[in-house]
Formats: sequence, structure tokens, C-alpha cells
Amino acid sequence: KLKQISAAARALARYVEDLEGELEAADVEVVRLSQQVGEAMRTATDREAALAEVSRRASDVEQRLETTRADVEATERARVDAERRADEAAEQLSSLEDALEQAEARGESVEERRAEAEQLGVKFEEQLLEVERRALASERAKRQLSSQLEELKGAQEEADLRAQTARELAAAMEQRTMAAEEAA
Repeated sequence: KLKQISAAARALARYVEDLEGELEAADVEVVRLSQQVGEAMRTATDREAALAEVSRRASDVEQRLETTRADVEATERARVDAERRADEAAEQLSSLEDALEQAEARGESVEERRAEAEQLGVKFEEQLLEVERRALASERAKRQLSSQLEELKGAQEEADLRAQTARELAAAMEQRTMAAEEAA
């Protein structure tokens, strides 16, 4: 009977040693998985920070784009107004030229009116050139900001995808860790 108890004790000791080995291996695996989860969490945090930065930059660009749109609209209104004034000036110029021709036909001195008509024509041309220059500058700025906005939207989508992947990886690692802890 003592031999049976001794054999049972040895078998029990081997079983306990096997369990301790498995427990030690499980502990090592839990530590490894915890490290992986920590790394995945840091990666997710970094990617979320990058996403926040991309979102902030996109918001800045959208704000600048709105400002530029408002500038373009104001420039367009100014251009329309300048064209209206130019049309009025052209009509005045035409009226002055007609009056000059009539005055010349009557033999009157028209130098003063001719100078006035030329000044009006120069002023008209300067106004029109300035409006066109501002419209072109606004259009260039609008195209540039639109391009930047598209780039930032692409970067934001990519950052969203990376953040989602990192969150999914962290969740999977967390599940593995919990499963390993339960198994231990």
C-alpha cells in the first residue's frame, strides 16, 4: 500500500511540475500579449493624434477656402460693378466724343473736353484692369485651397482607416490577453 501511495505521490508531483511549467509558459505569453496590446494602444493613440492633426489642418483649409470663396464672390461683385461703371463711362465717352464732333463742326475749341474724355477713358481702363487682376488672384487662391482641401480629405480618410485598424488590433490583442489570462 505504501508503494501505491509513493507512486501516486510521484505521479502527483510530476503533474504539479507539468502544471507549473504550463503556468509559467502562460505567464510568459500573457506578458508578451500585454506588451503587444500596449504597443497597439500606443500606435492607436499616435494614429488618433495624427488624425486629430489632419482634421485640424482640414478645418483650417476649409476655413481659408470659405474666406477665399467670399473674396471671390466679392471680387465678382466688384467686377460686375466695374463693368457697369465701365459701360457708363463708355457711354459718357461716346457722348463726349459726339459732343466734341458737334463742337468741332461748329468751330468751337474742344481741347478741354477732349482731355476730359481721354482721362475718363484711362480711368475706365485702369479700373477694368484692377478688377481683372483681383479676380485672377482670387481664382488662383481658390484652386490652390481646393487642391489642399482634397489632399487633406484623402489624408484624413487614410488616418481614419489607420486609426480604425489600430483600434481593431488593440481590441484583438486585448481579447487574446484576456483569453490567455483565463487559460492561466
